[in-house]
Amino acid sequence: MLIICDHRLPASMRPALEAMGEVVWFHGPDVYNAISGHPDIFVCLLPEQLVVAPNMPQEVLRKFNQHKIAFVIGEKPAGNSYPESVRFNALAAHGLFIHNLSHTDPVLLKETGTLKPVHVRQGYVRCNLLSLPDGSFITSDSGILKTLSCTGSEVYYFNPEGIRLEGFGYGFLGGTAGWNGSTLVFAGHPRHLKEGEQLMELLHQKNISWVSLSDEPLWDAGGLFFLEKN
Repeated sequence: MLIICDHRLPASMRPALEAMGEVVWFHGPDVYNAISGHPDIFVCLLPEQLVVAPNMPQEVLRKFNQHKIAFVIGEKPAGNSYPESVRFNALAAHGLFIHNLSHTDPVLLKETGTLKPVHVRQGYVRCNLLSLPDGSFITSDSGILKTLSCTGSEVYYFNPEGIRLEGFGYGFLGGTAGWNGSTLVFAGHPRHLKEGEQLMELLHQKNISWVSLSDEPLWDAGGLFFLEKN
């Protein structure tokens, strides 16, 4: 297992993550500091491959090649300001491709194939959205909640206040987690959220296995990316 994670992940969380696989401590160029370590700014996971920003660090691309992880390179780089910073921050899940389609990288949009495009106003979709195995979603953005609900999707909203993100009052729920196979891994513990008990109860009701890297409040890492070696 190859894991891509923000190089600033708190030291207390690192041992648990490193026990899950080989970790690439990510630090990307050309974007503002708060998101400079966030892999979800530079890469989008599609069902069959990754689409990565052309300014993805070369050492990360070498790791992808080393482990035979399929990827294509996008047309436009991840940039320092909005909307240039959101070109790859999309989510592909349950037959849908969810993003602010006005700002999606052209190559990424082309590679979505038969996925149904869903346009949302929020550009930072992967930051704010997680898919669950039963076809539902959890989000920390009310606009995404409204739009996805209109598609017939089952969507649950959780207030993101209390999620740590350097330089901001709070981060976003999608950025705190990632799927390691069928297990949802959180950077920190969801119980610290205002609606943390409700989130944990939802995961229990859906029989979703989850783990926390530490007992600290959730930390927005720009997603935890678990990539299977081929």
